[in-house]
Amino acid sequence: MPIATGRGFNAFRIVCVVSLLFVSSVGTNLAHADQVINEVPLHGVPFSIAVDSASSRVYVTNFALYGTLLTVDARTNQVSTLDVGMFPIAVATDDSRNMVYVLNYGDSTISEVDATSISTLATIPTIRYPGSFAVNPLSDKVYVGSVLNLRSIEVMDGATNDVSYIHEDCGPAYAIAVNPVTGMVYVTTSFGGFGGSPFGCVLVIDGSTDTVVQTILLGRQAYPGALTIDTKSNTIYVADSVKPLIYVIDGRTNTQTGVISLNLPYVSSMAIDTSASKLLASHSYVNAVSVMDLTTGSILNEIPLPGALVSVGVDPMTHMIYVTDYEGELAIIQG
Repeated sequence: MPIATGRGFNAFRIVCVVSLLFVSSVGTNLAHADQVINEVPLHGVPFSIAVDSASSRVYVTNFALYGTLLTVDARTNQVSTLDVGMFPIAVATDDSRNMVYVLNYGDSTISEVDATSISTLATIPTIRYPGSFAVNPLSDKVYVGSVLNLRSIEVMDGATNDVSYIHEDCGPAYAIAVNPVTGMVYVTTSFGGFGGSPFGCVLVIDGSTDTVVQTILLGRQAYPGALTIDTKSNTIYVADSVKPLIYVIDGRTNTQTGVISLNLPYVSSMAIDTSASKLLASHSYVNAVSVMDLTTGSILNEIPLPGALVSVGVDPMTHMIYVTDYEGELAIIQG
């Protein structure tokens, strides 16, 4: 089953905000230190990650003018390359259809890739300036958000490629995640910010009807970005992309239940190792990965890595952690 993790424009948004440059001393003496066991050269600009435990593959987008999908065999670290669209910004898997989807920001398309042959089956036009997307394995639908379209989420039927739209009242979609157990869809966004501070919010979409059923307000000067879902507890974790905070949402009631303080700011992406009850968060600028115990809410480790970090993924079967950076490498960490 794919990990329920919000993917998309949030990492790009953070790296581009150069005025937020932060210098920090990363703590590495915390208990249960995780070890970097390999660094696989990928070249180009490795960006988004999707981990497929069943096939022992790690999919990485190369965010370049002539973009590629990089497929890493997790058993051998061998890398294969497939041409996709321009500036591929996100990747997601649909195990029910044995598909890999690549979201191409530069030419506003989705590349539909056969996961067995790693070949492109179709290139599908999508909403302009797409920045985030997620796959609902229960309905085979793909949800796409735009960094400029302030009022719509596109819904593509994975079987027919037919398109519909969900109209919402917030702003651009920074990240989207689907709970593969309940089928509920979560979108981080904000409104305001023109002449005032933005008001961060999370949209809750019923995946069976594709309607917005709740707008969770996180507060003024909240900058919601990456999100991930603990499917065991039906808990949604939303990272503030600037502050060292993670907002906690109960998926049963769709209400915010708490805020977790991190030691490090600028979270670019998150992933959850469900079998180990750990949350991983990559930090841009600080160039480290935080490891948090979901049971206690405590930080177990902060793993320093070279380069500006973009995305993190994890295989809950092997506990291997995968991290992309702008140095063109895929770091592999034994979790």
